[in-house]
Amino acid sequence: MSTAGKSRILGLMARAIAVGLLGASLAACSSTSKAKTLPPIHYYVALGDSLSVGWQPHPSTGKGYRSRQGYTNDLYSYLVKKIPGLKLVEFGCPGETTKTMVNGGICHYKDGSQLKQADSFLTAHQKSLSLVTIDIGANDIDNCGNVPASQVGTCALTGMDKIKTQLPQILSSIRAAAGPKVTMVGMTLYDPFLARWLDGSSGQSLARLSVGVLKTLNTELTNEYKKYGLLTAHIGTAFSSYVPFTQTKTLSLHDKFAKYPVAVAQVCVYTWMCVPPPAGPDIHANFEGYKMIAQAFETALKHSQL
Repeated sequence: MSTAGKSRILGLMARAIAVGLLGASLAACSSTSKAKTLPPIHYYVALGDSLSVGWQPHPSTGKGYRSRQGYTNDLYSYLVKKIPGLKLVEFGCPGETTKTMVNGGICHYKDGSQLKQADSFLTAHQKSLSLVTIDIGANDIDNCGNVPASQVGTCALTGMDKIKTQLPQILSSIRAAAGPKVTMVGMTLYDPFLARWLDGSSGQSLARLSVGVLKTLNTELTNEYKKYGLLTAHIGTAFSSYVPFTQTKTLSLHDKFAKYPVAVAQVCVYTWMCVPPPAGPDIHANFEGYKMIAQAFETALKHSQL
């Protein structure tokens, strides 16, 4: 090959190398630019019992499972549009009571209990926290729906005493771990035992008693949330649990249209309590019920800085 030919080939090779280096440099700059524009990570931390992890009974078997369509997921979908970079962290435990949340014993946590695990995370990520939500207390009184009406009052008082003992410890601990400025929201409860209205006169007596218990419990929850700087998502109100039994609506239930008290109809529509086996009766919200709960949280957050 002539000297001119070699020079031409070397020139082409040098040009190709230069173009390649320029391309790599531009790609690196583009990558760096994208990395710089990524939003900072923020956390939405969800604490609680089965409701906080979207627990559902399988329609064909009745076996419970964690879903990706619980109220925390719905609330997260709403919030991530406002807070780019938001991540959902769930610590909830199906079956958790106020006592086991403090001491552990149902779900496995590296730090021993949901509260301790949550505190560790909140403390470590305090500067990146956007929101903490909590639902707890339902499992402290849920067994009261299965006792005779004459024992409901005693059973409910026992459960509420447990809540009064443990809830302040839970709320003070997570508030200290999260810091005073982080937005936190606790939820009140709906009344699944309104569905006992369908069982006839004895069930209707229990349903009436359950509303009084719910009002007392939700007042206690709301007062405790306020003490520790939490907002309240009023789920009892969202589910129409306090509407007088004289107010009715027509509902198709078990292939039959009939009029039911509004409070009863709502719990049938938004939970699995009026569904026949194997899926029901089950106290958990269905997907529409979880959406309703999420909307109550959204309403509470309108009074926050989020």
